[in-house]
Amino acid sequence: MAEAQRFAIALLAGLMLLSSLPHTTAESNSESSLSLEITTDESLSVFIEGQSIEIDSLLINYGNAEVYQENPSCGVYITVENEENQIVYSNFGECRNQIRDSIIYSNEALEQPRQIWDFKNHDNEYVESGKYYIKLHHSILELNDTINLEFIKMSTINQDLKLEVKLNKISTISQNEAYAAQILLNNPSQSILDLDNEKCLIVINNADYVQMIESCYGNTELFHPNENIYAGHVIILENKYDFSLPITFQLYGSEEIVSVAIPEHEQSQNDESQDEDQSMQQVSPVIKIDHYANEDSVSFFATFDQTNTENQIEVCDASVTIFHDFGAEYLSNQISLCNEEQLQSENNVKEIFQWSLKNDQQCFIEMGTYNIIIEIGNKFFSFDYQHLYKNTEVACLEKNIEVDFQSSLIDYTVFSDFELSTNQEVMRIDTNCLAGLKIEILSLNSFVNEFCGFTPGNFFTLNGGNIEFSNQFELSETIENDVINIQYSTFNGLTMNEYFSIKVNNNDVHSTNDNFQIDGIWKNIEYGQNECWIINSPNNAHIIDSNLLTSQWSPKEDWTGSYLVSKAETGVGNCGIFGIQLVVIDEIYFESEPESSIVTELEIETSDEIDVVAITVTGTATASIILTLVLLISNTESLRIPVTSLGLWMFALVGKTHETSDGRFQRGRLIGYLTANPGCHFRALMAALNMSNGQITHHLRLLENQELIWRINDGRFVRYYPLNNSLYPGMNPDELPIPPLSPDPNSLQGKILTLLDDEHQLGEFPTQSELAKKLEKSQQLISHHLRTLQKFGLVEKRKMGIKNRYKLTKEALFLLETDMEFTKARD
Repeated sequence: MAEAQRFAIALLAGLMLLSSLPHTTAESNSESSLSLEITTDESLSVFIEGQSIEIDSLLINYGNAEVYQENPSCGVYITVENEENQIVYSNFGECRNQIRDSIIYSNEALEQPRQIWDFKNHDNEYVESGKYYIKLHHSILELNDTINLEFIKMSTINQDLKLEVKLNKISTISQNEAYAAQILLNNPSQSILDLDNEKCLIVINNADYVQMIESCYGNTELFHPNENIYAGHVIILENKYDFSLPITFQLYGSEEIVSVAIPEHEQSQNDESQDEDQSMQQVSPVIKIDHYANEDSVSFFATFDQTNTENQIEVCDASVTIFHDFGAEYLSNQISLCNEEQLQSENNVKEIFQWSLKNDQQCFIEMGTYNIIIEIGNKFFSFDYQHLYKNTEVACLEKNIEVDFQSSLIDYTVFSDFELSTNQEVMRIDTNCLAGLKIEILSLNSFVNEFCGFTPGNFFTLNGGNIEFSNQFELSETIENDVINIQYSTFNGLTMNEYFSIKVNNNDVHSTNDNFQIDGIWKNIEYGQNECWIINSPNNAHIIDSNLLTSQWSPKEDWTGSYLVSKAETGVGNCGIFGIQLVVIDEIYFESEPESSIVTELEIETSDEIDVVAITVTGTATASIILTLVLLISNTESLRIPVTSLGLWMFALVGKTHETSDGRFQRGRLIGYLTANPGCHFRALMAALNMSNGQITHHLRLLENQELIWRINDGRFVRYYPLNNSLYPGMNPDELPIPPLSPDPNSLQGKILTLLDDEHQLGEFPTQSELAKKLEKSQQLISHHLRTLQKFGLVEKRKMGIKNRYKLTKEALFLLETDMEFTKARD
């Protein structure tokens, strides 16, 4: 009996001991020495669409062995938060409601299930671009670890952008073959692209190796036609890239892909012992390279690792290679790291090279971005240095920019056009504002406009083309018998100023210069009994009356020439009906006939002999064919009628050979555009149809004389309408239609219109700087969009006091009242 009691007591004590074990484990967890640690390499911190991040982790015990609890269905899970601490993804829902006890021994590390995120939310859509914080949680224990990364969502990139890759071989001191790939972005279109707040990423692929270049727009906000941006570079080495396969460069979000092949290279024929010696020599003692710039030089400092290994020998030789941003090698030097001055440096940091930013004439080297590559041992260090110091000494400046400027007065508006060109391979941008215009009228305040928004350091590749600027300055209709003084300036490179004057007398324009030069192509127009000749140039047009010619010379159709002319007196000759400036030819500089005429004449000259037999055979065959066709047509009704109509139509063209197909085409464009957009004004027509002042004035006059269109004054604007039964002179102006010009309400232009409307309702008219401040944009960007809105007649500028203020036009008010997209954007 006693033995039974002792057994019962022992059993009860055992049960009590076992029941106390979970409690003991729970207490140990409160003072747990367990740690959950992410082991994923964070070197690739930027991800794009199509990529996933794989998160590996370990549960590590830094203390004594202990029992812990876990969920066997998941082990760990992740939650993803954005910069606003909002959870955008979590896979906690995949964990089932399970629990079990497990044991982990001292210093043991248990591998946890891999977690994968493809940068999509729970709706299986890619998250927005930005920084994300991935927190890894243990399924039961209160343990976690975090990894930070950035995701770039594919955005809509302008498909006009072009990538250019310049592959340069680096002059190395070792047997390693290395290349520098410099990437440029080019805008080949004729439009200014707004890059503000745009993300840019270039993805480089080669086999399984992926590399990226971020922020490839640099500081560029407005990307102009033919402008180039240096986007960045990559160093191509054999230990990372497969030289036998092409390397692709893609502008992320665009279809633009450039493929580059490494030139065939000879494999090293060294034996194993030589390879071992080379590997010993290539161990680099340098940890990093830093550079520090002052006004006239850049110094490079190396941080050395003083921990030597048995296989590492002293490295003395190094090389410095510098490439300019358009691909040319600027400098290639070998340097020594083993001189006494460097050995005496402290803190393991030594200056190894100094690069002068001035040449022998003490002038700054060319502005731009330089790619600097330093080779030390088996390492390559590279970075880009942007040199933006501008020469100010006259002796250091060259006049390599040509300027063509024209200005004219039409309908109380001064039209001014610039053309900048160069004979150099590139035109470097060294200032934010390339040109400026100042208009002074004695009875009014002066008007100044600068053409800004350019990024110093970028460059143009014009290839014989030019950079164009235009400005329109509206005069008060009360100005008479006054003088308009115009000063235009260029600020890029050597600053240049030129002056021009216009006399205003009863709405007629007279240049204070007695003679001036014109260039262009001759076109003939008959008006009644008068024969008028128009010479067209890209930005202007002039006319002469053949009845006023005093010499045997006369213009010829489609001939090109350059002439010294003077303005004819107002009212002289009947060709003044077209409203184009009449001129008199004073001197002929040169003339050239059309290329087709030259080819025909050359062909005639090269034919010295006449082949009588060939002419006879050809004539007989032709006559036979024509006779057969005549018999066939005369006996076939279905052929006789259309052929007869065609013959009458061709016969009707006889006597109208003076009317060029180009002129009819341009006037057809005008009629078609006005039919679709009745009420379009002069400036909007110029912008929409891409015509010069002289061209559009000429064609509008002809269409008015033919009673095909008519016009009406609307404040400072002159609006044009097609003449038909529903649109005719004398109509109530309020019933006349206005063209539907509508930018995107959510674009910057749409926001400018909305803000101007809000200010207008308060009786306020903001300045350019006030708009920039309220929209939190740069003044250059606001100026660009204001000019665009002015060009299309949605915004007008008024001088109020000493400042220019902006207000909406009649079109813009109508647009904001009737466009549903703007109404939705406001709501």
